[in-house]
Amino acid sequence: MAGPLTLDGVIARAYPAALDTLGERPTRATVLSAIRAGHEAAQGLIDDLAAQATAGGQRLGCKSGCAFCCHQHIAASPAELLSVFDAVTAWSADRQAELRRRLDQDAPRVASLGHAERRASRLACAMLDRKTGLCTAYERRPIPCRSHLSLLRTACEREFRNKGTLRPGDKPVPVLQPPKPAAGAVLVAVELALDLRGLSVEPTELTLGLHHALGDPTAFDRWLSGENPFPALAPPPDSRRAREGLTYTAMIRAERGRLERQRVI
Repeated sequence: MAGPLTLDGVIARAYPAALDTLGERPTRATVLSAIRAGHEAAQGLIDDLAAQATAGGQRLGCKSGCAFCCHQHIAASPAELLSVFDAVTAWSADRQAELRRRLDQDAPRVASLGHAERRASRLACAMLDRKTGLCTAYERRPIPCRSHLSLLRTACEREFRNKGTLRPGDKPVPVLQPPKPAAGAVLVAVELALDLRGLSVEPTELTLGLHHALGDPTAFDRWLSGENPFPALAPPPDSRRAREGLTYTAMIRAERGRLERQRVI
């Protein structure tokens, strides 16, 4: 990646591309194209930043089959949920039926848990293959999953075994920080475009959103008509959104105002 990374620069590039891809009246196909392009752009930034870190002597702890971080609430935008849904509905009937059984079993429990409780429960994401530790929607995984890169596998394992709590003397799991805001900026650009086109960008929890979408064939048509049919995911209690009592949509629109005033978009 040439030159220093600026988050506003990332948004300035990704936003008009997302608007152009969505068109004036977004459809499933154009939304899927926009989120696919957004994920590809975000992954390119993540890979570049990870390569820079390893070249500088840092070592990534993430390995194939390591799934300690897959037992927490996963925030997914409706567009990202549509991408996962699109992949799942291409599976065989038997495989879909097995996923539906898991969702029917897990969704009520997931709905009852806060962020800390979900981590303590060690209840896996619905998309995790519990035998292999691999993500069954890896190519469609949301930005929070893509951008979470641990620097120490043993710290992830310790946190998992301790049910998300830090014991005396423990340190938080060290993660590579730059990919999170960089990839997040791409997602913000896509969501700015979706919001401008009248579509909800309020995040849902991946397991709950997928359970809802598979149980309601009209869900994405309603979303495309401007409704928000998916269960909302409360923000983490230590987040700015929780502290200020803001919806995600309010934060996105405030960001639009700033970007327009500064002529970034």
